[in-house]
Amino acid sequence: MSHILLGRAELGIGGLASAKRSFDEVRKLQSRGRILMVWIWKLPLQLGLAELHLAAGDVKAARTESEIFVSLAHDTAECNWIGLAHYTQARVALAEQDSAMGDIEIQKGLSAIHGREAPLAAWRIHALAAATGGFVDNRIQAQAVVRQLAESLPESDPLRLTFLAARPQVIAVGHGLPSTDRKVRDE
Repeated sequence: MSHILLGRAELGIGGLASAKRSFDEVRKLQSRGRILMVWIWKLPLQLGLAELHLAAGDVKAARTESEIFVSLAHDTAECNWIGLAHYTQARVALAEQDSAMGDIEIQKGLSAIHGREAPLAAWRIHALAAATGGFVDNRIQAQAVVRQLAESLPESDPLRLTFLAARPQVIAVGHGLPSTDRKVRDE
């Protein structure tokens, strides 16, 4: 799991080659034999791989990894992972310039988390919905979830202030959209 976390961290700071090495190491471990509780590490690995390929501009590989991610997520019936998987599929569709499929995947993600506690998926899905369609309700939802996440942390935690300071435009960044589409419209 540490290789996956390292890969995700590297990906977050733009270290695509380092992220790929970390994810490749996990794949090597996977090929050597059976690993207990495979879904605990395989879901974040698939998310990381899809995001890596999106960041590298390899949309075809991102599509392959995101489809595996969706299949694995649905096997767990865990709403956070299912929501994140459809969020990832939506990002891939948008990178493929298929806004209709992007909207369908966003709706699937929203359905997966509807009425459930899934803040890690919820803010991303709502922010992507707001960034792609400019829906004020989704922007408000994304902000509310980020605020909820911040308030779950102790007041002395520096991460709390980071969450609370996040502007809607920042929340929506990184969804694989062209820079002109990333800005959430304040309607």
